[in-house]
Amino acid sequence: MNMMETRLISDAVNFKYTTLISAMGRKVAMVLDKKQVDENFSDQVNLKVVHTSEMKEIAGLQCKQALITDSTQNTYPVYYTEDLSLAEPNWSNPFRDIHGMLMEYSISFGGMVMKLKAKEIVNTKVDAALYVIPEGYEIIKDPKDMKFGF
Repeated sequence: MNMMETRLISDAVNFKYTTLISAMGRKVAMVLDKKQVDENFSDQVNLKVVHTSEMKEIAGLQCKQALITDSTQNTYPVYYTEDLSLAEPNWSNPFRDIHGMLMEYSISFGGMVMKLKAKEIVNTKVDAALYVIPEGYEIIKDPKDMKFGF
């Protein structure tokens, strides 16, 4: 029915995090810098990270394992690589204490657990248009202004 669309854009080069939401006839965009992300979202998910010595190859890269314990006390493994030259790839997500690119992890959303695993690494230039807020979006500065009335 396409009643709601959400897009998240994490620009790790410029440390800008953009949330685009189109719902109930309203289109809003909120752009946060690294400090604002830390202030607004750091308390929403508290993960305990324990690094292990286990290794696994994923998409041709050596990956390290970390065990994550979430706020419900569920513990699960994630795999990440430090073989890609990315500074703080998890700066805008709950895995910020892992200093490598996530290659395999699970997330729980709406009562479902989704397991995500990289298949391949493709070195390509990203189209700059992906970081542009589309026309027709109201730009807001405060997360409290993201109200839609439903």
